[in-house]
Amino acid sequence: MSTCSIIKNRVKAEIKEYAPAMAVVALMLLPQAAFAGTNPVEDFFDSILTFLNSGFTRTIAIVAIIVAGIGALVGKVSWAKVGMVAAGIVLIFGAAKLVDLFVAWSA
Repeated sequence: MSTCSIIKNRVKAEIKEYAPAMAVVALMLLPQAAFAGTNPVEDFFDSILTFLNSGFTRTIAIVAIIVAGIGALVGKVSWAKVGMVAAGIVLIFGAAKLVDLFVAWSA
């Protein structure tokens, strides 16, 4: 089997694996797209931002920190990886505030 066919098969398998999750996210964003305002692109990205700052994603972040912490306590995960998880969560939830801060500084 050639390298190209191996890569092609792997990509197909990845798409099949993640397609249901991508479809769910797309369907969650559809109701807001139906009632879109004047700028559909802005409304689309606003709905993504709203989802990323919702209580559901906050719950997922809390569970991720708990799982990473327990993994580090039992020695299955390094503390550096726990720090990376925490830093990623800080960036995800703090991104809007950081952008607002940069915009305020540039004005």
